[in-house]
Amino acid sequence: MIIDKNCLFVTIAKYLLNKNVEISPIELLLFGTDTNYQQEILFNENTQNYEYEVLKFSTEKLLENTGISFEFDRKNANENGLKTYLDTNEVLLFCNCFYLPYLKRNYLTNSGSHLLSAKIKSRKIIFYDNHYRGSLEIDQLEKAARDDSSYLFLTYSEKKSTQKDFDVSLAILNSIEELLLHLPEVSKSLYKLVSLIDTILSSASVEIIL
Repeated sequence: MIIDKNCLFVTIAKYLLNKNVEISPIELLLFGTDTNYQQEILFNENTQNYEYEVLKFSTEKLLENTGISFEFDRKNANENGLKTYLDTNEVLLFCNCFYLPYLKRNYLTNSGSHLLSAKIKSRKIIFYDNHYRGSLEIDQLEKAARDDSSYLFLTYSEKKSTQKDFDVSLAILNSIEELLLHLPEVSKSLYKLVSLIDTILSSASVEIIL
């Protein structure tokens, strides 16, 4: 599936499943992003392709639409470093993929925000993200997670009840219809549509709304 390329939505979905909250990555995409297709989809004259510039992930919109409550939580680094905030319970933590050795394509090559789940087990850091599951040394995660003098966590509160009853299939169709309204050329070719969706889900940057 194309969506499994996106660390944000897949990692959150895996984390919530461990909390007995079932929501798919595509639902997180549809109900947790604040998107204006007309403004965000751009045509690159050099490559002759449509490119999706940014997805705006909003915890407020996710709460409103699904009842799932998250907040961005920035913690200050102290003398004990990241160990201060890690224990046997998993946490969602933003890292710089430049310093994550298991991400071979990005390690010491490309900088970018990457979400993973981490917890301490037998003095090791156990982690998972959208693709990988394994262990890291604490100093490796410390280097990847520290942003100047702080760390950025995505903290889950609870699944609240919501009066809204969403039909995922209808939401997907509405999103595609929105795309086609602004990109009539795509409707002529299914291949172009698939390529566009692939760009949205795998190549787009994700902007978090704090």
